Amino acid sequence: MREIFPLPVRLLILALIGGGFLGGITNFLLLPNVWPWTMPPLVHRFLAAAALSIFLSSLLTWRRSRWPETEFILINVLVYAFPLLLAVFINFALVDLTSPLTWGFFSLVTAAVIICLVYLRWGGERPEAIGLKERTRTFLLILGLLSGIVGLLVFVVPKQAGFVWPWAALAAWKPLDSRLIASMLIMIAGGAFWARWRNDRGVWQITAVILWTYSVIVSISLALHAAVTPDFLIPDLIYIVIFAILSFTTLYLYRQERATYDG
Repeated sequence: MREIFPLPVRLLILALIGGGFLGGITNFLLLPNVWPWTMPPLVHRFLAAAALSIFLSSLLTWRRSRWPETEFILINVLVYAFPLLLAVFINFALVDLTSPLTWGFFSLVTAAVIICLVYLRWGGERPEAIGLKERTRTFLLILGLLSGIVGLLVFVVPKQAGFVWPWAALAAWKPLDSRLIASMLIMIAGGAFWARWRNDRGVWQITAVILWTYSVIVSISLALHAAVTPDFLIPDLIYIVIFAILSFTTLYLYRQERATYDG
């Protein structure tokens, strides 16, 4: 049964659908003047992967209109927004305050955070749900730990984190660029932990959509990067394999959970 949520929450989900789609397409195609600061092409495409994963997960959440999935989207917005805003303020000199994009960015992120904080039902009990398989819960735990560790390392010491995120050491990558990507990794970690705690198949399916979309788009982006940056072929290939493993594992577990539910 579809639930009716407060108007600001519904508007936020719609904004994530529209903004995620537009942000994903424009950043992947490297269209000019789509972000408040200049970034290398690979950073734009990492951002496109995040935007498209948010687009698809928000679209599915809108279609289902269940609180656990909607709550999950609100949690993701908060976990993504706080490190992102912190990164911007740490490197505030790089932001063009004369650009309408900058003020649009701050306005949208601030409005999203306020809506999430006001309407998130803090401290609620876990809803009645069919629990996840133990292998899925173990996967979410490992994913949360690994992506959280890498995300925090890249965020705190971006130029020294090349041993886990090699592109952060590139001269073209500013600390702000690396922290932008780190914010998505932190969001993935927070989402994985939340999905494990919720133990809800609907929330897991939204998580799987985010992980699969992000992995596929990032893999394509890394292949494009390797084609024009031969010196980075090995790191690009290593992470293509890592994200391929993540996407196939996610798809396998998604199918396993669906098979159990359908059975």
